[in-house]
Amino acid sequence: GLHPPLDDSYIYSGTPTRTFDIAAARCNILIPGQIGPPSDFAILNTDLSKRPKRTQSSKTSNHYYQGRHLACAGFGSGAKRTQLYLLGEDGRRGHRHAGPLTLQLFAGGREIFPDLGYICDHPGNQWVKSTPSHQTVTVDGQNLYPGTKSTLLGFGQKGSARFIDMHLQYQNGISLRRAITLLRKPDGLPILIDLFDVEGGAFHDYNTRVIAPPNTLKIGPNVKPRKNTLYQEHSFYPLKDFLTAGRTDGDWQAAWGRGPEKVSANILTPCTELITYRSPGWRTQQEITAEPNKYFDTLVLRNRKKQSRFIVVYEIIHGRSQLRQAKLDTSGANPTITLSLFKNKTTQITLPNAIQKNSETVWR
Repeated sequence: GLHPPLDDSYIYSGTPTRTFDIAAARCNILIPGQIGPPSDFAILNTDLSKRPKRTQSSKTSNHYYQGRHLACAGFGSGAKRTQLYLLGEDGRRGHRHAGPLTLQLFAGGREIFPDLGYICDHPGNQWVKSTPSHQTVTVDGQNLYPGTKSTLLGFGQKGSARFIDMHLQYQNGISLRRAITLLRKPDGLPILIDLFDVEGGAFHDYNTRVIAPPNTLKIGPNVKPRKNTLYQEHSFYPLKDFLTAGRTDGDWQAAWGRGPEKVSANILTPCTELITYRSPGWRTQQEITAEPNKYFDTLVLRNRKKQSRFIVVYEIIHGRSQLRQAKLDTSGANPTITLSLFKNKTTQITLPNAIQKNSETVWR
């Protein structure tokens, strides 16, 4: 689907058909969503020959939902539109996962960054709710539970470019700041620039994974088996195949997928250690037994320092990559990223360096 799991459930297609049928029959309200067969309510209580058609939304959302601290950005229309969600924190603990400032992205009819949802009262839910299972940063290998509200620093758009900047300050001194730029390529698919600043603790892990066939993650640096695992205390089921490349400089590439559908990541900042492993990808209890080998190839950028900055440029690919090179320039007051596309097209993006309100005025 193209909808964020605001209820932390694995029902990604939006409101269930039964709710649609009740709302239509009792309240004369038509809720958009996935088209499906009549529910038991409709069969027992309505004239099926007069059952209204359920429409599907084909528009992208560019909006910040202040109550839930959810930022939505996208472009295009129809089933292959691009929709991104950056989930902030509303300060509540009830029915919340430890996934601060996590990302979800849908593009070209594909779900790119997975969110596992909720596996009810099952041992697999321990991993699903943990920080390292999300598309975010882990501090000192521990879960970062909600408790404080995030702040929207910037939200803007220029043409087909979108910008979101969000900050989360914990009472224990940990600070997370994430600034996202979403760009539309000539083929309609996106390039995503992710700037993630972290402060506090002793080490920071930037976890990223993509929905792709298993064992398709390819990275530039050479890796070897890692003696120690990570995060196993957060998962009832084993985390597998830990590899390390040790310390790496910036300016190298990783890629997931095979065939025409791939996702590349240009890592522009250095890290103390590059780690890869495989993590559970189940979204329902049934999947755990039906697909025991459903694991995602995960990339970890680890920094052993009190302050970290991660900058990663993702390209969503169908067919041939259109991004030849991504270069980071930190000589000015604000970091600048130059994207070189095929056909000699160049795009330059300036990102806000500091945590500041109305940061969209610096972004260009």
